[in-house]
Amino acid sequence: MHFTARDLSFYASYPTSEGFNVDKRRYDFPITAVRQTQGRSLYELPAVAVCLLLNRFKQWGIPAAGANTLLSRIDMEALNVAVAEIEAGHRQTLICTVPVHDFDLDETGTVHGSWDRVMEAITETDCMVIDLSDLIPAVLRGEFW
Repeated sequence: MHFTARDLSFYASYPTSEGFNVDKRRYDFPITAVRQTQGRSLYELPAVAVCLLLNRFKQWGIPAAGANTLLSRIDMEALNVAVAEIEAGHRQTLICTVPVHDFDLDETGTVHGSWDRVMEAITETDCMVIDLSDLIPAVLRGEFW
């Protein structure tokens, strides 16, 4: 499934795709187009997951520059794998923990498939919890609007 920059701006809670594209370039969000068609960039579902994280950061009052710092603390490779598993129907739970501090990031997992793993992460480090389990399937079903 492919998404346009306009779709991503909606999921990231930006009023326009132009504003989203400016911030995406300015803060180097980990969002990459998979291909270009008719002058438009197309993105896959992992980019939507990043935008949903940006949306949550925005809801918490974290500006885009700070959100990029928090995104850098999430294992994007693990997030991409987890999103692909949800898209294929092999996984139902996707919860991200975002460490508040940037030390010891290699020792603590940031993408989890169960609340037990999230509780382990919480006991190991101070972190924010973002549950994408219902949002990603809603996007796939076209119910997020």
